[in-house]
Amino acid sequence: MCKNNTRKVETSRFRPYFVACIVSLMKMFFGVCIGWMSSASIALESNPPELGGDRPLSSDEINWLGSLSFIGCLIGILIWGPAAEKIGRKNTLRLLAIPVIMGWTLILVAKSVQIMYLGRFILGLSGVGAVVPIQLYMNEFSEDSYKGTLTSIMVLFFNGGIALSYFLGSIFSLKLFTLVCSMMPLIYLLAFYLFPESPVYLYRTNRKKEAELSLLWFRNNNYIKVQEELVKLEENLIYGLGHNEKTSLSNLYNGRARAWALIINLWLFLLLQFCGILIMLTYTSSIIKSSGSDLINPDNGAVIVGLIQLIVCCITTMILEKTSRKLLMMLSMAGMFISQALLGWYHLDDYSQIFPNWLPIVCICLHVACYCFGIGPLAFVISAEITHPKIQATAFSLFALWATAASFASLKIYPYLITYVGESGSFWFYASWCLISMVLAPKFLPETRGKTFEQITRLLEGDKVEDDDCKQELKVGCDVSIKRMNQKV
Repeated sequence: MCKNNTRKVETSRFRPYFVACIVSLMKMFFGVCIGWMSSASIALESNPPELGGDRPLSSDEINWLGSLSFIGCLIGILIWGPAAEKIGRKNTLRLLAIPVIMGWTLILVAKSVQIMYLGRFILGLSGVGAVVPIQLYMNEFSEDSYKGTLTSIMVLFFNGGIALSYFLGSIFSLKLFTLVCSMMPLIYLLAFYLFPESPVYLYRTNRKKEAELSLLWFRNNNYIKVQEELVKLEENLIYGLGHNEKTSLSNLYNGRARAWALIINLWLFLLLQFCGILIMLTYTSSIIKSSGSDLINPDNGAVIVGLIQLIVCCITTMILEKTSRKLLMMLSMAGMFISQALLGWYHLDDYSQIFPNWLPIVCICLHVACYCFGIGPLAFVISAEITHPKIQATAFSLFALWATAASFASLKIYPYLITYVGESGSFWFYASWCLISMVLAPKFLPETRGKTFEQITRLLEGDKVEDDDCKQELKVGCDVSIKRMNQKV
C-alpha cells in the first residue's frame, strides 16, 4: 500500500540535478584554480616565465602561489556563510563569481609576483567557502532520497575542474589558459538567473507564496508533492526545526551523538587534506618530472591523471547510494596508502633502478582514483548525514575553516618535508595518515547509507540499529506522509 501511494507523488529529478550541476560549477572553478598550478609550476620556472614579469619564480614563490589561495579561503568562509543567511542562497551564489573573475584577471595582467599573489588570494575567496552556500542550497531544494547523490555531484565537478585544467594546460600557453579561466564564470552567471531561491529559505523569511512557487519549479509542478512538503515546512517552523541555532559553539558537541559527529567531521576533513591528494593534484607534472621517468611528457601525464579522476568520479556518483560507506572508505585508504608507500620506495636511491619507470604515473593514478571513490565524496556526504540540521550552517562553516587551514598546512609543509626527510619521507608521511585511518574506520565510522537522521543519531549514541528497525521507521514515515497528503487533497 505504501509503495503504491508513494509512486503517485514521485517527481522528475531533472531540474534538481540540473541545478546541482550549475551550482557545482563554482567548485569546478576552484578545481581549475588548484590544477592550474600543475602547469604553472613548470612554466613560471622557465626563463623568461610566461606570466608574472621577466624573471623566473623560485620554488618558494611557486609554493606560496599554491598556498595563498587557501588563506583566501579562510576569509571567504567567514563571508559566505553569514551572507547566505542575510541575503539568501541564490544572491550569495551569484556573488561568488566576482572574486573568480577578479582573481584570474589580476594574474593575467600581473607584472610582478606580488600581483599574482593577490590574484591567487582573491581566487581563494570563492574556493572552500563556496561549499557552505552550495550545500545549504542543495540540501534545501533536494529530497532525502537523492541528497547524497547531489553532494557527490559537487565533488565530481571539483575533480572535473582539476581534469579540465590539466587538459587546457597541455594544449594552451599559460597566458591563454589563464584568459579562458577568467571567462568561465560568465556561463555560470547567465545560467543562474533561470533558478528560483531556496524554498526553505523563502519559507523561513515568511515569503510562503514564493516558497510554494519555488517548490513547484523544483518538483516539476507536482502540486500534491509540493503541498505535502509545505506541511512539513510549517511543522518544522512551528517546532523550531527550520531555524539554525544561533547560540554558542557548545551546541556542536552538546550530547554524545553531536560530540561524536563533531569528532568524525573534524577527522574526515583533516584526512581529506593530509591524505596527500593536494600534493598529487597541485604538483602532478612536477612529481612526474622529478621522478626521472621519460615514459611520458609531464603535462600529458597530468591529463591522464585528470581523465582517470573524472571517470572514477562519474562511476562513484552512480554507485554511492548502493555501496557501503564504510567499505568504500577502507578501500580508499588502503589504495592511497599503497600508492604513496610505493612512490616513497621509488624515490630511494637504492630502489630507483629496481622499479620500472612507469611506476610513478601508475601510483599517482591509483592514488587519485582511490581518493575519488572514497574520502573525496564521502567526507561531504557523511558530514551532511551525521550533522544535526539545526546546526548545519554553523557546523559547515566551522568544518570549512578547519579543512582550509589543514589544506594550507599540508601544501606549505611539503617543500620542508622534501628538504628535511627527502621525497621518500614526504610520501611516507602522507601515507601514514591513510594507514591510521584505514585501521580506525571499521570501529569508529558509522554506516549511514540508507538510514534516517534519527537512526544515525542512535548509532552515534552507541545503540544498534537493525534493518528491521529501518524498515519499520520507513513504513511509519510513509504512512504519515500519505495521511497528510490525503488531508490536503
